[in-house]
Amino acid sequence: MNIPKGFGIRRASIDDVSTIVEHRRSMFHDMGYHNEAALDSVATKFRPWLLARMKSDEYRAWLVVATNGSVAAGAGL
Repeated sequence: MNIPKGFGIRRASIDDVSTIVEHRRSMFHDMGYHNEAALDSVATKFRPWLLARMKSDEYRAWLVVATNGSVAAGAGL
């Protein structure tokens, strides 16, 4: 796998839940869903689901992180 210079991949932790929720919300927005209230509702409902699944190790995620700590991308299963 070629990772661009200045980036690395790390496994996401519970501390990354907010980032994952925001990335998911942004993904739906980019797909054309622009009802902000609906996007907020989906994000609000996803957060506790995600947190519970990450704590039980049922959901795993990885983040592409720049050297300054900013998250460029992510993937989850």
